[in-house]
Amino acid sequence: MSKQITPRTMFEDIRILKKGPGKLRDGQTSTPVWDLDLDQRRRGNRVQVKGNCVVTNKPHSIIVYSVELDKWLTGKYLIQNALRTDVSAEDREFLMTGISPEGWDTMFPKTGDEIK
Repeated sequence: MSKQITPRTMFEDIRILKKGPGKLRDGQTSTPVWDLDLDQRRRGNRVQVKGNCVVTNKPHSIIVYSVELDKWLTGKYLIQNALRTDVSAEDREFLMTGISPEGWDTMFPKTGDEIK
């Protein structure tokens, strides 16, 4: 007898994305960034997260503090609470979904009313 599988609700899926998955997405890698700026070194070590956008398949990378990335990856913090220093919403989205800003523009092109 097989175990019955119930679908997750949309809200559970969102919660899983916002809380760290325990590791980076498939295809994403992190490498240390060696800062020459003394002020940045005082704030902590940074890493560059690289990967291809899942929509455009073009390479994309972001730089985040390793302590903050590790905090999110543990799953104990929401991404917006863990990644607090110089991390845009677009960078957080790339970590969660693998979609770069260019990928979002491809999926949701701006209409004439939105273009400034």
